[in-house]
Amino acid sequence: AYARAIAGGCCRSDAAVQRAEAVLREWDARSEAVCADLRQAVNDWGEVSGVETHISILRGIEGRLAAGLGAARRVGLSEAEMREAEFCRRRVHNRIEDMKGQVRVYCRVRPLNEREIGEGDVPAVRAIDGMTLEVPSGVFNFDSLYTPSSQEQVFEDCRDLVQSTMDGHNVTIFAYGQTGAGKTHTMYGNPQQEGIAPRAINELFRLAETMQGRHTVSVTASMVELYNNTLIDLLRPVGRVREACPKLSLKHDHLGVVQIENIAGRE
Repeated sequence: AYARAIAGGCCRSDAAVQRAEAVLREWDARSEAVCADLRQAVNDWGEVSGVETHISILRGIEGRLAAGLGAARRVGLSEAEMREAEFCRRRVHNRIEDMKGQVRVYCRVRPLNEREIGEGDVPAVRAIDGMTLEVPSGVFNFDSLYTPSSQEQVFEDCRDLVQSTMDGHNVTIFAYGQTGAGKTHTMYGNPQQEGIAPRAINELFRLAETMQGRHTVSVTASMVELYNNTLIDLLRPVGRVREACPKLSLKHDHLGVVQIENIAGRE
């Protein structure tokens, strides 16, 4: 619009033109500042990529890259201009996840409920630190220990896994424990205290939203129950109709990934 105004004979001394020039100068300055921040974060990653580095340093670099990429999209940088920074963000993220390990075990201790307190029960475990739990039979170490911590704190240790799914990795999160241990509360929670599942879904769609305009994103969901060693498709109609539903079976595809045949999906 600015170029058309000048070509159309508008004088540079016009107030509107001067305001437009000021806006463009400010926009260019912001774009240059964003590019400079991204270049610095990329350079910082280059300095530590080949050496042993504390995870907190990597988290700082990843945070700067993620924030810089978000700012870059807002100021309209092209995909080509952001490609190197996005590539580095993925490498930093994967490095962090590798440092945590492919399999992570977290422990969440449920506090005594009112009935247990009324019956005079006392805690049978003791938290030694943020990763170590003492039980009558010995001491056990975990990747993290929650005693019991808030739903937000528990999800924070899972948030990066959602990013991993968007980067093309397979991720599984499940809760294990005896009846009444708090699995459902941790995974699903309630409207006032949402658990991991709804928070992960919200995070997934938040990340997908940031990709709009650059990628076409579709999300398909399935829901399966394993009951008495039988897979049940929870998205199929209930009642007698289910008897005619195709039998579900586990298969490995050519990449070795486990797939469930005949399962229903909702996009």
